[in-house]
Amino acid sequence: IKSARSYCYLGITFTLCGSMKQAQDELRLKGLKAYFALKSSIDIWNLNTKSLFRLFDSLISPVFTYGCQVWFHESNFVKLIISESLFTDPRTAMTKIATDKSEQIHLKFLKWCLGLSSKACNLVCWGDSGRAPIAIQVIKQALDYIDRLEILSSCDIGTLPLAAHAFKEQVELSLPWHVTVLRLRTALHQETIHARLAKVALDD
Repeated sequence: IKSARSYCYLGITFTLCGSMKQAQDELRLKGLKAYFALKSSIDIWNLNTKSLFRLFDSLISPVFTYGCQVWFHESNFVKLIISESLFTDPRTAMTKIATDKSEQIHLKFLKWCLGLSSKACNLVCWGDSGRAPIAIQVIKQALDYIDRLEILSSCDIGTLPLAAHAFKEQVELSLPWHVTVLRLRTALHQETIHARLAKVALDD
């Protein structure tokens, strides 16, 4: 088998250094293609904003957020939450959120839907459309997935699914992505799924 600096597995590009930047760049390009394809095939004046947003959430967002459970820990939004600058300096934080590769596509779509210039204020786009940054959805998806893996990896079912086995091994190794998840949960004041289930059991 030839040595390679990167390889694509199930649509996600992995590199030797472990960085997910290349994967995010490639997903962003695919997302842009989906955006331009939609833009060229519909008449914006015959659709209301609710329908346009539904098209975005169905046809574009799944493309560039694909596999977010793998790369979300390297997004600007997660870094801002962990550093707490999102809460201490929200104005600067919102500027940095807009530089996220996934959010750039989202903002481009919002400005098109609202008929705004590409240089329009990003806060206006989020406010007028009533939509939040895509990173919020990405973090929720990723943490929900990790919750499911935590439950699976703790089950006494003989043979663990491969994903749960790999998750358990990586947690024991304290890999950077898991350290980031722990810090993210601390910043969000979110407990692990086991702690939450234990509280429910005690309440019952």
